[in-house]
Amino acid sequence: MNEFLQKELSRVESLIEIQKDCLTDGGDGASYMHGMANGMILVHSLFASQQPKFISRMRRPYGRNIRHKSAKSKRKR
Repeated sequence: MNEFLQKELSRVESLIEIQKDCLTDGGDGASYMHGMANGMILVHSLFASQQPKFISRMRRPYGRNIRHKSAKSKRKR
């Protein structure tokens, strides 16, 4: 690997660490940050000729129901 590529890969690694830090708080943007982190990991693995080591997605908190707009009500009227 040449020096320029090595320098740029280290910059990407630092950006990946920033993204991982944003995932620990589990805020509203966690799913966005998760996708961005995995995208950066993919790009890094392509240029470094390695297998990507993706981070797993955090689980949704229990007791938090998500209702989708396409869900139809099962109540009888």
